[in-house]
Amino acid sequence: TTLLVPGNYQGPRKITHNQIFNQPGKQRIKLPTVNVRTTGTVLVEMVNKNGLYFSDEFSLTFHMHYYKLLKWMLVLPMLGMFGVLVILRPQEGTALPSFSRNTDL
Repeated sequence: TTLLVPGNYQGPRKITHNQIFNQPGKQRIKLPTVNVRTTGTVLVEMVNKNGLYFSDEFSLTFHMHYYKLLKWMLVLPMLGMFGVLVILRPQEGTALPSFSRNTDL
């Protein structure tokens, strides 16, 4: 497993972790990460006992203060809907709908 880090990180560009698994199935490993806000690519490479090579990769981001991003992801949609409700509020001259059964009004 290799973590490829872009140029804005001051440490090593490749962080690798090698491990041998003797049994098939789901496996879990811990990969050391960087301690700065940046992006990275995780490259997973496997070779089975017959010599077949498999690889996969995915990108991810590292956030130092993820709770600030989470806060705005929750607050901004609520503020947007509140703004829409304020703009599209009924006018003062419009009567409210009535659901009473009294039809002789």
